[in-house]
Amino acid sequence: MLNRSLASLLVALLALQNGVLHAATGTSCQLAQIADLAVGMNGRHMLVPARINGAEAQFILGSNTFWSLLSLAATKQYGLSVNYSQVEGMTLRGAGESISVGLTKVKDLTIFDAPFKYMDFIVVAEQLDPAAAGVIGQNLLGAFDADYDLGHGSVRLFNPKDCGNSMLAYWAGPADKVSLIKMERTDMRWTHSISTAYLNGEKIRVSFDTATNVSMVTLSAARRAGLTPDSAGVVPGGSFPSEGGRMVETWIGRFSSFKIGEEEIQNAQLRFADIPISVDMLLGADFFLSHRIMLSNSQHQIYITYGGGPVFDLRTRPPAQGAIAQSATHEEEPRDAAEYAQRGMGYAARDMLDRALADFDRACKLAPDNVAYKLTRGEVRWRAHQVDPALEDFEQVLKAQPANVEALLAHASVKASARDFVAAGLDLDRLDLLLPSASEQRIDLARLNTSARRPASSLSQFDQWIPLHPDDRNLPGALNGRCWARALLERNPDSDLLDDALKDCNSALRSQPDSSQILDSRGLVYLRKGKWDRAIEDYNTALAKQPKLAWSLYGRGIARIRKGLSADGQADIAAATAIDAHIAEDAGYYGIAP
Repeated sequence: MLNRSLASLLVALLALQNGVLHAATGTSCQLAQIADLAVGMNGRHMLVPARINGAEAQFILGSNTFWSLLSLAATKQYGLSVNYSQVEGMTLRGAGESISVGLTKVKDLTIFDAPFKYMDFIVVAEQLDPAAAGVIGQNLLGAFDADYDLGHGSVRLFNPKDCGNSMLAYWAGPADKVSLIKMERTDMRWTHSISTAYLNGEKIRVSFDTATNVSMVTLSAARRAGLTPDSAGVVPGGSFPSEGGRMVETWIGRFSSFKIGEEEIQNAQLRFADIPISVDMLLGADFFLSHRIMLSNSQHQIYITYGGGPVFDLRTRPPAQGAIAQSATHEEEPRDAAEYAQRGMGYAARDMLDRALADFDRACKLAPDNVAYKLTRGEVRWRAHQVDPALEDFEQVLKAQPANVEALLAHASVKASARDFVAAGLDLDRLDLLLPSASEQRIDLARLNTSARRPASSLSQFDQWIPLHPDDRNLPGALNGRCWARALLERNPDSDLLDDALKDCNSALRSQPDSSQILDSRGLVYLRKGKWDRAIEDYNTALAKQPKLAWSLYGRGIARIRKGLSADGQADIAAATAIDAHIAEDAGYYGIAP
């Protein structure tokens, strides 16, 4: 069945060939362009728009995902049935475990501006991204040569004609150093984009994986290269999603050399983690943002040119948006609004916000009725701390499209952060009516309701989301959020609601026992229950990991005062107030006071 689905997809895509040809090195070689995708970024996921049976959707581009995926929650949101018998015994290998899967069929799928009928998707329980229904994998992408030009917000698919072994890095200028490396051969059973690199001189297998946020080396490969978590200079790298979506603890260490093709980085700082995968290193979206990469499945070759900026993202928290510091070496002036918007998206993905805003200003001027450009400009303005201009963009979008979910979420976020809780609440009530009951975005709605001082509404959203995501990597965070909402709501120390909150926090801690945020939430539950010693114990543990958690300091201060340790308690409250000037007001709103 999957093979038949692939065949129909290829026929449809080949019919899309739009006449754009790029000449490659070689007398007769031409790259016939199949699609030019304007790629948005959510975190470091590359998203492309689509429609599932007429309803809007977005998909992650997965250069290393063997088949296109839908999340189980997305099948419920779009009313799709799931068949498990046809793929009985089939599993996907995630980060450390095998994941059972199902199969669904989308009657009408529109993607890459083309309609497809009765497309098969593998269904996984994981929520792949709150903004995405699923992943477009190598069953589609692997059939073509793919030019990942993320510095300019584009991915282009090509059907090479008469190219043989011609050099396909058609964009490269005289000053560009082109690395050409062999790709392991692919077929229908093995469609991963894998090649070779060298770490401290040790040969390693690397996978080019656009669906992975940040690049990381396996613990075993790091050990072969001479580093362990206990080595001198190695520091904690934070928890990050890895292949399969599971959160893993990472470390950052300095390697004497990382070499891939013609590019070598001396004294390279790299992230490594205990991820049981079949390769030694995942080259993620951070690597793609700092390079231009052609994955040529026709030649089994990979072409790489360095574009500029840091090669690897070494921040210790996953980015809310992609971020790389510098632009590509070569720039072509955009010709129309769409090209300005594409380039602006590339700048925004690398945190070059001034350049991004200049491009989006130009795009909005050239296409004043395009609400997508205004929405993205508003998001970039907000990231640049231009609050009033961001609100102006969101409000213009909502004037044109009152039911635009993304604009409502963004508008509510800005209003909540500005402490305009009434306005945020109006947006959130509209979203509650607009979103399907099984929408992936209800977890965003839950968290925003908490930020807007609406814990009852937050609890309702978590109650809708959690039962649909029993195996999701975000489940511990959702359980923690529900624990927190219940603890904010309930003031009776003997209530069942606080008992339920404690169960949520304990369940979340079983999955993430070292989480300061979950310990902070459980500390509040114990504080509400009048169990001062238990509250102090949780707050102490949380603060040992994150010394500037304002709520933990404030809660510990109250618990210490209740135990008669007035001086220590007041010192904690003063420290909390120095970190968050609104902490006493926010806690007092829920009756939490010394």
